[in-house]
Amino acid sequence: MIKNSEPPSAGNQHTQKEILTYKGIDSVLSTFEKVPFEKLDEAYLNFSGYNNALFKENIKGKIFYKITGGDVLKNLVGKFKVNDFLPADSSRFRNINSIKSNYTQYLCIDKKVLYRFLDLILALEKKGYDKYAFRIKDGFRYPDFNNRTGGARGSQHIYGRAIDLSIGDIDKDGKFNEATDKKIVLLLLENDIIKNTGGVGHYPGTNAVHFDTRGYNARW
Repeated sequence: MIKNSEPPSAGNQHTQKEILTYKGIDSVLSTFEKVPFEKLDEAYLNFSGYNNALFKENIKGKIFYKITGGDVLKNLVGKFKVNDFLPADSSRFRNINSIKSNYTQYLCIDKKVLYRFLDLILALEKKGYDKYAFRIKDGFRYPDFNNRTGGARGSQHIYGRAIDLSIGDIDKDGKFNEATDKKIVLLLLENDIIKNTGGVGHYPGTNAVHFDTRGYNARW
């Protein structure tokens, strides 16, 4: 498995159960305070870039989860933690290094994309592959972070509907191979999981894969 490059403190949490059902995902999300976009404070809107009229129009009505302190260490899907889905910005690294300070972060994430991520994990396991042979490269990205990292202006990450993965040794042969490991993941997403309900990004020549729940077929 490709390991996340997080500070050591991220791995010091006591052993948790894997989250392997939709109900389990819902249960974890229910432990966080829900904040409608319209109720977000002005400071966060300015920091994130959501005060731009374009984003305000497209994200109205969306729910943001208020994440504080040890919330970041809760398993959310499988063994992947809330922290894995947050933007990899200075706030994320500050917070993971100072859990007891109870800093606040906001996570905008669509349940559907979490469910599809779980579907992928379970499908890999069923077929005998390594269900954790990847890391989450990107989950939620607020507009300013999306811009800084080169994301498309209308990226589905801005609305919490996308996940990017860095693929590793899925078939457990001891090495990553784009023609086998990455292909396994892409075929599952294309044929069984996303199909015509969202986007799949192939990114040839890399170990990167994108999928989203935009509601219509998109491929690149």
